[in-house]
Amino acid sequence: MGLSRPVGPPSDERFLRLTRNEQVRKRRRNQTLLKGATWAGLHLGVVGVVALAAWGGHRYLTHSERFTVRQVLVSGGTAAPANQLKTVTDTVLGRNIFTADLEAVQSKLQSLPWIKSASVKRRIPDALLIQIEERTPEVLVKIGSTVYLADGEGTLLDRFGPQYADYDFPILTGLDRVGRETLKRKIQLGAAFVNLLYRTRPVLADQVSEVDLSRDDALAVRLNDGGAPLRVSPDALELNLDNYLAMRNYIAANYGPVTYVDLRWKDRITILPAAKRSTEHGAK
Repeated sequence: MGLSRPVGPPSDERFLRLTRNEQVRKRRRNQTLLKGATWAGLHLGVVGVVALAAWGGHRYLTHSERFTVRQVLVSGGTAAPANQLKTVTDTVLGRNIFTADLEAVQSKLQSLPWIKSASVKRRIPDALLIQIEERTPEVLVKIGSTVYLADGEGTLLDRFGPQYADYDFPILTGLDRVGRETLKRKIQLGAAFVNLLYRTRPVLADQVSEVDLSRDDALAVRLNDGGAPLRVSPDALELNLDNYLAMRNYIAANYGPVTYVDLRWKDRITILPAAKRSTEHGAK
């Protein structure tokens, strides 16, 4: 009996089939790589177009004459000297509205004595809008031979002159030989006292001509009538004020010239008659 030959493709056919499969796989890989390269190229092209458009838009916004600052509109200011404001606002006229440094403009404005705060905004295409909050003058301050306007925070606003004749405030004195921080603190104290009087005792406030702040333990308050100064406690500004007003005519009628009237002690007013021993009166 003869032996049958094994069934199956010849060895050379099997190898040929494997060779064809490898070629198919290579073609697929090549096609995949080609597609990936095509998409990458498209993406890079889109990015390039967008970048070019962005660059062109930025250049247009920052170089076009259309966006040149031609107006600076200021609101909220009535007392600040116009020439000081103009010195700052002129620095941005003619500049590009998008490249103008608004923070620098705001900082320069707020460095001016009269300006408490400022905000700067763009109004496209060619204007800047500036809103300012001014400081409010509250007292006069004498330092050496010069008198200044000052606000309640202790900021010296400007030298007092004819242009400020409408401001009729008591004058703070005794500040010639103090440092900057002490000066600010004492102006704040004097302004607080003056404002307290205007809020609660306006008639008396109108009679105050000077507040001497040379001492740390007392404010020496002088009135328009040229009488004796009142010594007021820096820690209790209202202490004995009403008692003094109630006894004011009595003191004048019974004691004549007085060196000072001291209001710093609770429930007690101390009077120093001129060239005489002091006298104390209990408050009723």
